[in-house]
Amino acid sequence: MKASFQVIRDGLIIFEAFFEDATPRNLPRYSLVAVEKFQLDHPDISLIVDDIIMKWAEWDEPGSES
Repeated sequence: MKASFQVIRDGLIIFEAFFEDATPRNLPRYSLVAVEKFQLDHPDISLIVDDIIMKWAEWDEPGSES
């Protein structure tokens, strides 16, 4: 399954990490990788405030809908 880990603030995706082989078994490890990458990219944004949502979402590559 292809999935992206999203960080959303005030309804807007402010960070997204894509994973090609996301399975229930490796989602915890990938979550940690994504959070660490987010913290490197956005050291000034806390993930524990009320207006931040973290979630997984399935994704398809552009053009694969047909």
